[in-house]
Amino acid sequence: MGQPPGRPERLFAELGRWRDKAAKRGKATAFTSDIIPDWLNTEIVAAQEAVGPEAAFSFLKQVPLSVRMRAERAIRDKVQAILGKYQSRAARAIRNGDEFDYTGLADELRAAVLPELSSLVVDNVLRTSVETGISFDPSIINQEALRWAREFSTSWAQGLTETTRKQLQEAMAAFIQTPGMTIGDVTSLIEPAFGPVRAEMIAATEVTRAYSMATNNTQEMMGREVPDLVTTRVNNTMQDELVCQICGPLEGAPESEWPDPSGPPWHPRCRCSSSIRFDTPEQLAAEFTARQTAREDWMREQGLWREPAGAEVPQARPSNLEHNPTGQARSAALAYTQDWIQRTAEWDKMAPEEVIRRVNDRLAEDLQRPISIRRGNRGAMDILTSGRFKTQYETGTSAGSFMPDGRAEAEAFGLGYATDTAAHQRPVYGYLATDRNGAFTYGRVEFRLKPEVRERSTVTIGDSLSPFLGEQLVGTPLSDPGQEGWDGSNMRNYMRNGTMPVMQGGCGYLEVQIQGGVGLADIERIIVHSPAIGGWDELAELAKQRGLLIEFNEDS
Repeated sequence: MGQPPGRPERLFAELGRWRDKAAKRGKATAFTSDIIPDWLNTEIVAAQEAVGPEAAFSFLKQVPLSVRMRAERAIRDKVQAILGKYQSRAARAIRNGDEFDYTGLADELRAAVLPELSSLVVDNVLRTSVETGISFDPSIINQEALRWAREFSTSWAQGLTETTRKQLQEAMAAFIQTPGMTIGDVTSLIEPAFGPVRAEMIAATEVTRAYSMATNNTQEMMGREVPDLVTTRVNNTMQDELVCQICGPLEGAPESEWPDPSGPPWHPRCRCSSSIRFDTPEQLAAEFTARQTAREDWMREQGLWREPAGAEVPQARPSNLEHNPTGQARSAALAYTQDWIQRTAEWDKMAPEEVIRRVNDRLAEDLQRPISIRRGNRGAMDILTSGRFKTQYETGTSAGSFMPDGRAEAEAFGLGYATDTAAHQRPVYGYLATDRNGAFTYGRVEFRLKPEVRERSTVTIGDSLSPFLGEQLVGTPLSDPGQEGWDGSNMRNYMRNGTMPVMQGGCGYLEVQIQGGVGLADIERIIVHSPAIGGWDELAELAKQRGLLIEFNEDS
């Protein structure tokens, strides 16, 4: 069975008249037509009864994006209203030492998103039904699809509440350890857990997840209705300038190449979606065999092929580092990189050897750049005052992602740190100061480090946190870097656009992980970027007192 035919205009025109009739009446409405098949008529009647006439006919819109955006706005507004109400309650609970009503929060969140999720499921089923001509038992729409929406909304609300619980526990600890905090201080402290930014992120991420799960559910229902049907889920990006380094390489990727079999979202605020492609068994088998054969042949030619039963661990790279990833971690990261080299070669229509050459050509120059660390004005003052760079485990803050437990897990795989390593002994993160990079987001104060720091540093192409957690990347010595530190999508973006900011198609920066701590003696000079904004007198005076050279750069 090939790809289904396009949109039948006469059928959609007739369905549009039915929609207009139902809209005028404002309730479920029957409709008689010689053009609309009986099975589709029955499905739409069932859909109206399940989610109402407006949602039942949303599949008629030419661009599903409009349905998605409406759902995002609705969920964002509802979630923001609920979180705003519970923020003051949480602040009072922390101040008074009372138990917070997590159950009530979960129940209200679930009730708020259930109608939107139900509409998304029905929209997905009807859109697929009309476009493919495959009929579904109306009981599926009335019962099974809505049952899934209820189960999903319940588990989603529970998960969201558990995340809130952890955030409030941290806020409670801060309140106890900081005498004199007012109710206003506590309210501000928990703003990230209850504010509009979180509501927006929840809406974007969870609508993506709901659409993805609805596609999965539709695929399962299609398999039951037409047992011989062969389908493949395919990932779709928005194909605009906002597509990120994670999602870009996944455009059009079949489910066999997805990093997670459940589908998008691939990260917070992910805007990807999944759709169903129709194949014959022969097409699927041929596609799979061709991909596997091409990758295996190339790896054999490069001398990189390892038989699954007796896979060898890459030899450890000599270094003076105290912490090193395990052989198993290095092997997994190398295999992941090699797979992405092959993918990049296929997508960009070049030989795998050319991918390697282009990446190495960039690295040959960029790896010679000095190591820098960025901070904001306040963070820079703290460093000069305390005499060293502190990790997020000590400060309780981060200019990037603050997740101590997750970062400890990431550092265990990617760098070989024990999860119970003391906070002050954990790595300090910096970057190589290439001409164009995305590290400016971490602050306008650049600490340029001395060359000696390189000997106790590792490097990765791009940010390491998510790839470390995904067991796709390890840090390799800056003095002798290897492909285990290339990462997949970051490597491809770096090959194309170097360390340009991610939004401009680059990898952002070459991240450096520094072992053994970083103190004032390791600083070569301080560079303040865009100083015209003002407020640097105190920092300049403190740098002078510490005997450190400070420069002001108007260019960036």
